[in-house]
This record gives sequence, structure tokens and C-alpha cells, in this order.
Amino acid sequence: MGDVLAELEHLNKLAKEDPDKRFNRLYRLLRQEQFLMHARECITSNKGARTPGVDGQTIDDITPKEIVSLSQELSTGKYQPQPVQRRYIPKRNGKLRPLGMPTSRDKVVQSGAALILNALYEPLFRNCSHGFRPQRSPITALRQVSTAYRIRATWIIEGDITDCFGNIPHQVILNCLRKRIRDERFINLIRKMLQAGVMEDGNFTPTYSGTPQGGVASPILANIVLHELDCWMEDQMGANPPSESIKEKNARGNPAYMRLHYRICDIRRYLDGKRPMPKRSTAEKLRKELR
Repeated sequence: MGDVLAELEHLNKLAKEDPDKRFNRLYRLLRQEQFLMHARECITSNKGARTPGVDGQTIDDITPKEIVSLSQELSTGKYQPQPVQRRYIPKRNGKLRPLGMPTSRDKVVQSGAALILNALYEPLFRNCSHGFRPQRSPITALRQVSTAYRIRATWIIEGDITDCFGNIPHQVILNCLRKRIRDERFINLIRKMLQAGVMEDGNFTPTYSGTPQGGVASPILANIVLHELDCWMEDQMGANPPSESIKEKNARGNPAYMRLHYRICDIRRYLDGKRPMPKRSTAEKLRKELR
């Protein structure tokens, strides 16, 4: 198990050191028995781990022998994800949210893919991104909004992407992955996951877009696509600029900066009527200083 964790840490280290690096040999890591066993352990405690898919198996049915078989299928290229079982759960607004439950074997493979993708992409994701990320939640997002308000943020956008998981085109997901990954076997595995289809009331429906809400790898795949939106907002709209308060804090040790800062404060007091207007000679001297 230590070798698996060391390999993931190594990938994460390389990803931090070079944001533009494209990675290969990821599929070779994923197919290893030891790695698949670790991927299984990562989802054992999840609420949905014991929810069966179309094959009726739960995570308890994925024994070491089954892991060996799964590893062999991945190695020979015979592995094929099965359709997800679609179920519906009620939302607060009275509508129903569709969930796609993969088989337990597919959950293990998706868990392994998610571990690799998290190692590669967590160093890239922006600090403003909080959804479905380690050590992040709506609470951390609210804290960041509160901090932005205190440092006089000029605008904050609140929005909701309609059916985000269900509408992302598959080709968009794969193109985003290719910016970071050049292992086509790994890319092809993700494509198979996305195109596995849906079983509902005994009827099969092919999937041409979206990543099933309920799939283990779906959150990280959605975040990879939404990362492109974060980058576009920063580049085109000037979102998330460096905190001015930090700049001021760094400048406080500069005597010239502090002299100018106090002069500006004096002028504001004059303009606000909190201090009597200076004589003409004093005002002329201030004007020259501030040129």
C-alpha cells in the first residue's frame, strides 16, 4: 500500500512543480492490483458503496479475487463499464434529482481514476473553487466571500449551472483532460465510463453527454471542466484579483508609502469637512506632493 501512496504523492509533486506538464503511464498505475485494492478501500465507508448497481453487487462482493480479475480485464483491454442504474431522489424544491449508480466493480475503477485525477488537478484548481474538493465545503466558500467583502470586493456573482453533471458534453471533458494527460488508454477508459449508458425500469438508454451524478469520478470530472470557467473569468473578467489589503500590508514598511498614505488621509478629512480647509499655500504644497 505504501508504494501506491508514494506513487500518488509523486504525481502530485510533479503536478505542483509544473502546471503545464502532461502525464503519461497513468493507465499502467490504475490497473495494478494493489492500486485497485486501495481504490476500493477509499470508497468502502461511502453511503452509496452498499447500493447495488445493475448487477446487484455491493462493495462487500468485491473480494481480493474479484480485484485480481478486474486488474486482468484492465490489463488485457477487456474491461467494459456497465450501464448505471438510474434512481431519483427528492429535492427541496419538490423536483426529483436523477442519480446514476454504477456497479461496484465500476465504482472501484472510478475511484482509482478519481485518485489519479485529484493528484494531477488539485495543484491547478483555483483557491476560489470549493465544491467537491478535499477539506473544502460551502462553509469554506462562505468564509472566502466574507473575506472578500471585508476587503471591499467590487462585485460578487451568484449563479447556478442547470443540470451541470448531466449536460457537460463528453468531448469537452475529454479535450480538457488531454491538456493535462497524454495517456490515451487512460483517456479512453474515461470515455468508456461516460458512454456506459443508463438502465431505467429495465430499459437501456445511451448517454451522449454528462457524467452521472452519483458516479465516484463525476465530481472531479465536473471540476476539471469548471476549472476552465474559473480561468476564463480571471483572464477575461478580472475575477479574484490579488487582495489589496495584502499589498498594503507589504507596503507598510516603506516610509515613502506611509508618508503618502497619511497625506491622502489628511486630504480626505478636509474634503469630508472633518478638518478646516488648509490655507492656499498649504493646499498648493499638498497638490505638488501628490503629482
